[in-house]
Amino acid sequence: MKLKTITGLMACLMTLAAGCTPKPDTSGRENARLLYDASVKLIHVYLDSIANTPDSAAVATINNNFVEAVAKLNFKYPANTDLHMTEMENEILAKMTARFAGLSAKRLKDLKGHPNGMQADSLRNDSLRNATKKGKAVKPSSRKPAPGQPASRSENSQTGD
Repeated sequence: MKLKTITGLMACLMTLAAGCTPKPDTSGRENARLLYDASVKLIHVYLDSIANTPDSAAVATINNNFVEAVAKLNFKYPANTDLHMTEMENEILAKMTARFAGLSAKRLKDLKGHPNGMQADSLRNDSLRNATKKGKAVKPSSRKPAPGQPASRSENSQTGD
């Protein structure tokens, strides 16, 4: 009888001891803070990069890499971790992301033929439209051949089988 009582008391003590230990953070707040810190660092890196781009191709590459990096960062944490961020953290991240988007757009504007900016590194108009005459496509047969060139490609491709 004493053995059953002692065993029962030990089980109660172990249950009480286990119930009084500090529990791990199940609210996700700790992960949210880690995600916030990593996001701030990531945005700072890309803000510095976008400010020093030499041409619009580099701006596009940095924009694409930024989107991929943010997605990879968010997938490192459990789902809905961002929902546990404070309102202030969310607001700061939103402002930083808007700053990145604004700086990216400004940099593209500066690179596109602005008097003090660099010339755009892409065509201003559709290259197919440049090859048309008054909105109608130029047929290969209506083009005049250069001196010494055959009138059409079919003359070169004929074989005497």
